[in-house]
Amino acid sequence: MESIRYLRQHPRTGLLHYRRVIPPHLRAHVGVGTISRSLGARTLNHIALSRWIEADREAEQRLAEARATVGETVTTTVMPTVAGTVSPMVAKMVAAMVSTAAPILIDAHSFMKAALKAA
Repeated sequence: MESIRYLRQHPRTGLLHYRRVIPPHLRAHVGVGTISRSLGARTLNHIALSRWIEADREAEQRLAEARATVGETVTTTVMPTVAGTVSPMVAKMVAAMVSTAAPILIDAHSFMKAALKAA
């Protein structure tokens, strides 16, 4: 399976984490050097993926505020980040999750079967 940006597995616990290093010139404005959040799962399932999306949105918002303070102009969204780094099946699922307010229920067995088939 292809990797997703800012997704890391903790070396001791095996839990997936969203981990994003802040550029040095923005650290003072963001307040931290790294944005890190546990996704609460050891495998990439629909819950972990939705938590990753939320963590990425939050990080993008904090970085956008810091860039505005510094005077940089960069426009990014979650979808181009995801679409360029994962399989088409996962990108479609993320697009559906982002575009709808209702939660998407996915049978974990079917999801993993499809993910293994795509890999």
